[in-house]
Parts: sequence; structure tokens; C-alpha cells
Amino acid sequence: MLSADRTVDLNQPLETVWTALQDLRHWEYLLRIDRFIQAFRPVLAANAGLGPGGLITLESGRQIRQTWTISDWAPPERFALSLVSAEPWPGPEHARLSFSASSAGEGHCRIDLRLELEFRRPWLAPVLNWMAAMVGREPGRTLDRIAGRLPRLFQE
Repeated sequence: MLSADRTVDLNQPLETVWTALQDLRHWEYLLRIDRFIQAFRPVLAANAGLGPGGLITLESGRQIRQTWTISDWAPPERFALSLVSAEPWPGPEHARLSFSASSAGEGHCRIDLRLELEFRRPWLAPVLNWMAAMVGREPGRTLDRIAGRLPRLFQE
């Protein structure tokens, strides 16, 4: 499994950051982390809201679709998204993106990010895990890009 952790300190109150992270329009910006997925658009499933079990589909003009479920939801402290399915194959069979937020003093907060990816197909997994690291899809680079964009959500 490939995994990475990053921490971002923001000059915003925890409540402001949590409100921003609940806005799917911000996800479109946060997830434009490389040329391959620049066209992703987050879509909240009609039958589910933001909260446990909510489904978010990321769609791309390149016919790529990923469906994530909100697997952890504890406002305003944390939430996590877990990959349900990715098309076309081969995508990771396991992926989890988690956000944990904590107050870091008056008007400041800290966001801890974690991303886990795992390709599990027995005959192809070693190659895909190696390729993911070689082409910049390893979790550390992805989190660096998301972490770099988080403060920009609050620039006026």
C-alpha cells in the first residue's frame, strides 16, 4: 500500500475551514492536482447528503469516473472519503482520503491529510504500485498539491 501524510496550518478559524471543506465547488479546485484529472467535477449523489454514507462521484471529460463514499464524518473535526469504484480499470482498488481538523489557537487551525492507495490485483498490483510512484501518482505528491491549494481557498 502507498500512503502519505501532510499537515497544513491555516490562518482561519476551524469553523470557516470546515464550512469551506463542505462546499463541493471547492473540491473541484482542490482535486485539479495534475493534468490527468484536471477535468474532474464532484457530483453529490441525489439520494445522499454530506454525511456518513454520502456518495460523491468524480467525473471527467475523459470518461473517467470514481465513486467515493463518505466513510467517516465528525463535524468539525474530521471526515474521510473511501473509493467505492473507479472506471475505467485499472484504478486503485483501495483508496482513502482523510481530513482531520483541529484548532491551533485563536483564528488558526491545522489540517492533517492522509491518502492511502492500493492496487490489489495479484498479477498486476506490484507493477501498478511501482508505476504510480514513478509517474507522480504516489500519495505524497498528490497531498502536496492538495495541501498547497488549501490556503488559496481563503485568499481574497
